[in-house]
Amino acid sequence: MKNSIGTFVIILVIAVGCDSPDERLVHQLADTSQEVVRQRQEVARTQHELAEGSKQLVNAIAESRHEHNELQRDLQQQRDNLESERKAIATERRFESLIAPAIQTTGVLLVAALPLVLCWYLLHGLRTPDEDISEVLIQNFIGVEQLALPTTADRQRIERETPPALVEDPPF
Repeated sequence: MKNSIGTFVIILVIAVGCDSPDERLVHQLADTSQEVVRQRQEVARTQHELAEGSKQLVNAIAESRHEHNELQRDLQQQRDNLESERKAIATERRFESLIAPAIQTTGVLLVAALPLVLCWYLLHGLRTPDEDISEVLIQNFIGVEQLALPTTADRQRIERETPPALVEDPPF
């Protein structure tokens, strides 16, 4: 279309320019050709701006895609981190849920065993090897239906023995 307007102007100048002395037509033709040149320059400038705008738009789209991909990678990494933390917490909770009853059961068993240990200590811990008289009395009490008193020989032996000195302080 641009070439057809230029061709039309040239044909018009040739057809009218030589025969007519009319200056007005020549000025109008010159104005028209200047207007066409100005419009062509305007179109070229607009096309250049459009090309620059398109180039900037393509760059902006590429940059936004790059940023979007980076955000997607960061988001996926955060998801992975959260998933690993969730698994660690679940494992920790499972382990803690096993430890708590074990500690509680162990504590109950220790508390229940303390009176038994104390009784064992009181019965056997304070005994010395010289305390045979209590064994004799217990055997006589259990073995005989009637309470039998120690024999004269046992009584004399008991009276001769002096009580051993306490090595330890009593527990109470």
